[in-house]
Amino acid sequence: MKLDKIKFAKLVSHIQSLMHRRDTLNEDDIRDLDYIIDIDIPEPDVIHPASSDISQLMFLMQQGTYKIEAIKLHRKLTGWGLKESKEEVEKYWRAKLPADHTLGDKLGIS
Repeated sequence: MKLDKIKFAKLVSHIQSLMHRRDTLNEDDIRDLDYIIDIDIPEPDVIHPASSDISQLMFLMQQGTYKIEAIKLHRKLTGWGLKESKEEVEKYWRAKLPADHTLGDKLGIS
């Protein structure tokens, strides 16, 4: 999503001329800017996980003993980073801890 040098120069020149004429931009000005820029913005990738992957993640989460596997699968399904996935898995387990906290002790979370 880069402007080449000529388009960038045209854009700067156009904005300067607009700002000399008035303090604010109207809809026509925005359309002109959009035309000058003319950059295709790619659609973000949408992740569509298979139901079997979701079932496996839920199984791992409910077991409470497959922390690394659950984090890896969570990352694969969501596209999130390691830290975020680890926090989500641990947040789920903290909410599901039994009263005696033996699961939390096993997992090293409190």
